[in-house]
Amino acid sequence: MINYLNRYTLSFSNANQQTRQIAGIGTSVVWIVILVTAVLVPTARGALEIQSQLQTANRYDQSLKENLDRINSIRKQLQDQATHLKMVETAIPANPHTTTLINELDLAVAVNNLVLEDLDYNRDTTTNTLPFTLRARGDYSSIRNLIEHIENHPRLIQITQLSIDRPPQRELARLGVSATGDSRVLSAIITGEAYTQNTVTTEQND
Repeated sequence: MINYLNRYTLSFSNANQQTRQIAGIGTSVVWIVILVTAVLVPTARGALEIQSQLQTANRYDQSLKENLDRINSIRKQLQDQATHLKMVETAIPANPHTTTLINELDLAVAVNNLVLEDLDYNRDTTTNTLPFTLRARGDYSSIRNLIEHIENHPRLIQITQLSIDRPPQRELARLGVSATGDSRVLSAIITGEAYTQNTVTTEQND
């Protein structure tokens, strides 16, 4: 009887030990579930949210770069248009600036080693043009350079008539050049016109 009780007590003790082991395993599983639910799942969810936010930020960054490129392209186009507009305003100014034009033609004659004989312009024009007539004396090369100077002037100037002749004998004598002397001396008459955006009046000429 005693032996039976001892065996029963031992069996009950073993059962209790197994029960405690099972209970311990169950507790561990519960803690693992709690850990996964409370920590790992939110962490994974947060990582996914961060990844999504990074992708959104990258899209915004790419869009910002594209917009910046468009802005730079538009800015360059505006700068080019401003440059072209300035060139147009220089070529055909709003105001005639007649005195400046005449002074520049006078200077062009001098820098090309010519002698200015006459320079006149129409002060009474009521159009968008400024007609002028220039007469200069010198060799052929200098006259050609003067013509190129006028044609390449920043202001739009059109030469409407050109004549190059050897001065008459009387003029050569007045200049101290004999008939058998310097045959390079020529006389050029250049008729042309500059342009302005507004109609020229007498008050605007100067």
